Amino acid sequence: MDWESIRGLPKGKPSPLREYARLAPARLAPARATVVKGFAQDLADRHGVDVWEWSSPYTGGWELDWERRDGAPTKEQVKTELAADPQAASYAAEITLCPQWGRLTRKARQLLQPDVAVVIDPVMRAEPCLTRQVGLMDRELKSTRSGEAVSHVA
Repeated sequence: MDWESIRGLPKGKPSPLREYARLAPARLAPARATVVKGFAQDLADRHGVDVWEWSSPYTGGWELDWERRDGAPTKEQVKTELAADPQAASYAAEITLCPQWGRLTRKARQLLQPDVAVVIDPVMRAEPCLTRQVGLMDRELKSTRSGEAVSHVA
């Protein structure tokens, strides 16, 4: 491109640089959200697990967790895959793996599995309150845990 012809353009005449400006958006790198969500989907596809990603308004970064099947994939495996991903690796410092809410999500999902039962047994007492006993039975552990919650009825 001849820079002198660009500098010497008469006022009001369109610059030939407009053509480059028009093509620029197609050449831009994808947004961080697109890259993180794409990595999460690839991770889910590779390992056959559910993956959860969240953009934290508190830290400004992303948080990523996933379901474990037979203990895999591990945090170290995912960290290695993240470092090897050509696009996601540039955002690795901004992605927190295995945040605390992920553990809670996995535990809640376990309660919905077929081998776990939640029993709620409402019992009316002579007192004006409703007592609920909640028991969890885990078939694998062959154990029962129970607790009692009392809420007063007005």
